[in-house]
Amino acid sequence: MIVLMKLLLKTNDYVLYSYGPDEFNLDGVIKFSLNSVDDFEVIRESSIGRRGTLRALCKIRKSILDKEIKELLSYES
Repeated sequence: MIVLMKLLLKTNDYVLYSYGPDEFNLDGVIKFSLNSVDDFEVIRESSIGRRGTLRALCKIRKSILDKEIKELLSYES
């Protein structure tokens, strides 16, 4: 499974990432608070499914905890 995530927007309060199975199909959107990593919202779930969404949530959460907000993130298993 491959999950790609691309940063759409970063503010002082939150980040917005699109995600999906490949760079041409980033059909999901996740919003994460920068103040509390437990505060997130799956705005639109990707066609990659629930498992892919959970992988994306974990990668974005870890990025925020590490204070390394990256333009591109990926997961591959």
